[in-house]
Formats: sequence, structure tokens, C-alpha cells
Amino acid sequence: MTPSHAHSFPPPWNRFVPILTRLMVWGGLFAILALLRPFLLLIFLTFVFGYIQSRLVNHLGSRISNRTVRVWLVASGALAVLVAIGAFLAPRVRDEAQLFANQYTKYLQALDREIVGLSVRYPLLEKASPGISQLRDNPAVWSMHTSPSATLFQSIAGLSESAEGTIEIRDIVAGLTNLGERLLAIGSAFLLSLLFSFLIVLDLPKLSANIRSLKGTSVGFIYDEVADDLHQLGSVMGRALQCQLGIATLNTILTALGI
Repeated sequence: MTPSHAHSFPPPWNRFVPILTRLMVWGGLFAILALLRPFLLLIFLTFVFGYIQSRLVNHLGSRISNRTVRVWLVASGALAVLVAIGAFLAPRVRDEAQLFANQYTKYLQALDREIVGLSVRYPLLEKASPGISQLRDNPAVWSMHTSPSATLFQSIAGLSESAEGTIEIRDIVAGLTNLGERLLAIGSAFLLSLLFSFLIVLDLPKLSANIRSLKGTSVGFIYDEVADDLHQLGSVMGRALQCQLGIATLNTILTALGI
């Protein structure tokens, strides 16, 4: 509600009405965010990709006058980069996963030796896993059942053991199913955010004009209350993400050169 409307109320209501209006507007905004809680990842990724694409589109304005061409060019370049990264990393991730699976037992034994060594200085580790004292007294008794690392991984993954000490197959299947569902949800949100950010950036001038036109309507008090704050929040978050992207790129280059 605008200050002019607030002054139309008799005292002392003319002082309380702006405060109540502000509480109502921001309370409604946070209530909407609470309802959209399952889609917060999609919303955040859409904002990130939209901000990056919008900055690149504006940066190309001095070289390409047609904005639609710039948007399509930036979107095509981003998609090509993602596809190239996926094609480059997928075979290597598969090979590393296969290597890890083949040498899983060796990795656990090496990790258990480190844990046993740390237990001498930190006795609390023995209370967390009874198998540590057995391995310290007799390393030859090592097995998947007595491994402190395997026990820790099972507890983190939520896997249970039967009376014979073997992991239940149904728990493994359930864990893999949950992991697959999470990965599918993240991948879907990633792809949808790319699509939504492209559509938003493509139609951004019209969307901005439509939002600004709300100022002269009956809900203009909502626009006056949240528009500037949301714009500043988006700018700060966008710049922070842009700085983090630059830092991550520099760290990647330096790490690659060091390796």
C-alpha cells in the first residue's frame, strides 16, 4: 500500500497500516516460497543459468545487434559446452568407477590401517567401531564384516546386516533405487532449468515490461514493496556466483597445470 493511501486512514491507523501491509506482502512471498519448496533447486538453477546467459547476451550487444540471434547463439554455445563436457567426462567416470569397484577391498584395507593407527591417538574411535581393537591385535582377522570402514559406509547408506553378517539384498536394491531417483531428479531439474532460463532470457524485455506495468495496477503496492529488494538480491547473488565461477575456473586451470 502506498504512503498516500496510508494517510487516508484516521490516526492511529495511518501508522499501522503500512507495517501491516509490509508484513502481509513479505509473509505472502515467504508462504509462496514454502509451497514451492520441492522446486527450489529448479528455481535456483534457472536463476543461475538465466543470469549467466543474460550477462553473455548483454556482453555481445556491441557485436551483434539482433538480440534474438544473441540469445540463440549463447544458448547453443552453452549446450555445446555441456555436451562436450559430458562426452569427455562420462567415459572417464565409468573407467574410474570400474577401477574403484575392482580394487574396493584394497582401498578398504588401506583405510582401515589408517583408522587403526589413528585409534592409538584417539581412543574414541574404538568406541565408534569395536572391530578396531581386533584389527590392531590381529590384522589377519580382517574381513568385510570386521572392517570399520565398511561398517561406517553401511551405516551411512542405511544398509542392514542379517544374522550371518551379510548385507540384505533388498536394502542394496532399495539404496540403489533411491540413489537413482535422486540422480534422475537432479538431472531433470538441470535440463529443465536450462530450458526455462533460455525461454526467460529470450523473452526478458517483454517480461520486464509486463512486471513494471504492475506498478500502476491495484497490486502496485506489492511491486513497490518487493521489486527493488528482489532486484538488489538478484544482483548480489549473481555477482557472487560470477566471482565463484571465476575462482573455480582459475583453480581448475592451476590444478591442471600442477598435475
